[in-house]
Amino acid sequence: MHHTIPPARARFRPRLETALLSRLVQDAWAKHQAASLPPDDVVRTGEGICRHLEGLYPLADMRVLAAYGLTRAETAVNVRVHNGTDWSEVVGVELGRSVVVATSFHGLWCGGPHWEGNTPEGRGIKPAYWATMSPKDRQDLMDDQDRRERRRVPRVLEPFFDGILVLRRAFHAEYAQSTAWPTEHRMATGSYPTWGEMAERWPVLGAHLRRVWEPAAKAA
Repeated sequence: MHHTIPPARARFRPRLETALLSRLVQDAWAKHQAASLPPDDVVRTGEGICRHLEGLYPLADMRVLAAYGLTRAETAVNVRVHNGTDWSEVVGVELGRSVVVATSFHGLWCGGPHWEGNTPEGRGIKPAYWATMSPKDRQDLMDDQDRRERRRVPRVLEPFFDGILVLRRAFHAEYAQSTAWPTEHRMATGSYPTWGEMAERWPVLGAHLRRVWEPAAKAA
């Protein structure tokens, strides 16, 4: 991919390089995100999830299920993270070791409203509706919520996932702005920017481009 990146002095060519710019912005932010996550936090999160899964799926139980082909080993899991509205954000986590789970396992959840206790407030139910529920309906609701609650990432790990969402929001905002900027530059100045000007305007993209340009300049 490196040899396809134009030199800093080259002017952006929209017909030929729009797709290239899109890919480079994505690559730049992928590297930026990886560099922004402290390695110790990544390892700690993976191990914390391993221990959580081992609590959900005790080894003795898994040995019984294994006899019926109802287990599998996981080395990575998907975590659905609450983004303030819903759990539509998915973060993949490498566990660092293998953990045996039931085949019914389909990932974990993180963040959002927590359910606890036996009050309408603790269960996220309006008191007026709670009053119309039978004791059995209330218990069924609480049992279902408790099952889902056990499949949440431990609260101590939530800041790690919140940090990833912060980076993702920054990426989505900058992706839209940086890929539209060459056209905005042309409208304002009459010409498209050079790749060097784009690198100066968008530091994350610029850091990615300079990792290619600087070795090439030294070799020249």
